[in-house]
Amino acid sequence: MTDSTRGRQTCSQTVVPNTQPDNPSPAAPAISTAQRLVELQIRNQIEELEHQRRMRQKAEEKADEEIRALRRGNNSTPVNEGEDEPTGERFPLQVLEIVQQVPGVAPKDIHLILQHKFEAENLTRLRNDVGTRPREDSQTAEFDPTTRQLTVKRARGSTKDFGDTPLLWIECFTTYTRIIGLLFAAEHPSVLPAMLHFMARVIRHSHAYDWLSVLQFALAWHKQVAATSVLDPTAWQKVPDEWTAYYINPSTVKSVKKAKSTQNVKATAQPNDKSTICDNFNASKGCSADWCHRSHTCKICNSDTHGAVNCRKK
Repeated sequence: MTDSTRGRQTCSQTVVPNTQPDNPSPAAPAISTAQRLVELQIRNQIEELEHQRRMRQKAEEKADEEIRALRRGNNSTPVNEGEDEPTGERFPLQVLEIVQQVPGVAPKDIHLILQHKFEAENLTRLRNDVGTRPREDSQTAEFDPTTRQLTVKRARGSTKDFGDTPLLWIECFTTYTRIIGLLFAAEHPSVLPAMLHFMARVIRHSHAYDWLSVLQFALAWHKQVAATSVLDPTAWQKVPDEWTAYYINPSTVKSVKKAKSTQNVKATAQPNDKSTICDNFNASKGCSADWCHRSHTCKICNSDTHGAVNCRKK
């Protein structure tokens, strides 16, 4: 082999690149481990966020269930309960339009009538005299042992709120009938005559029977009608005889003695002129009233010097 040949071999050997890495593969596993740590952290964050979301959902479901329980508790009371709309409640336009036509009546009570939740005992809340409706803002608290919830409600009315005469009931039931007409008469035109027929029945009974018994009859049948539908004209017109007889019977007839005493007072009223002898003048107390123009003479001897109590001829 010549020197030139050896030189070419040496050169060819020196130019061959070194394909073997100087530092073999330990860097690859190190990068993979770091990626796994990042992925694990991300997965943990996702699970934590999902857990927080599930807890919020459970809290919302629990709150919704408590609200439904409170509403069920309120609705368990016979008759508005509904009675109560929360403060700041937005009422339908239909209610707000009627408020303009019945001054003094609260929108929440009209809304309850619209929802068929208005209680007969609360008729006095429909009184037109602003500020005179009894028990308007009073509240009562009730504890439900089943749901273990304390419910605050507006106090229900009572028979005492209607007074001793039919006048207040007639006023309030008339307003109630008017509101029913404004809300439903277009679709139920027969209900208004039926309600007026019922009111006339109550007024007729009040002439001969104690008002408390007649009022209890009116409120009890109103509640019975409301339990089915206040828009049923037949329910207002046809009251079963059993219902009427329970409240309207011989034991609830107005006192005859009281009526007779009233008649006697009217019969014994004396005219204030000389045609009548003064009873006070003839009594021991005498009469010194400036407004008395009756004859001040003795009923026994007609003397004007003394009364019958001092007459010697008695």
